[in-house]
Amino acid sequence: MIDVQLLRKEPDKVKQGIAAKQADPALVDKFLALDEEWRKATASADALRAEQKKLSDARDIEGGKKKKEEIKAAEARIAKAEEERLAAWRMIPN
Repeated sequence: MIDVQLLRKEPDKVKQGIAAKQADPALVDKFLALDEEWRKATASADALRAEQKKLSDARDIEGGKKKKEEIKAAEARIAKAEEERLAAWRMIPN
């Protein structure tokens, strides 16, 4: 599989390379969109965990429970985004 950093930093170069292999260059754009979605979902979950930690330190049990539910939903979004991202990544030829 192609390095993720290469896909992020030099998408045009990768598009040219896979076009030479008779593959669809739009695969790179699809991957980058899914990668961005995955990165945002991961950042969101991390922020929720930080908020939950603050609530825990403040001994706010009810607030902590609500954050726990939000974190579960965020983790579900991450799992779905990661699955789609990985599938798109695997479609890109070396």
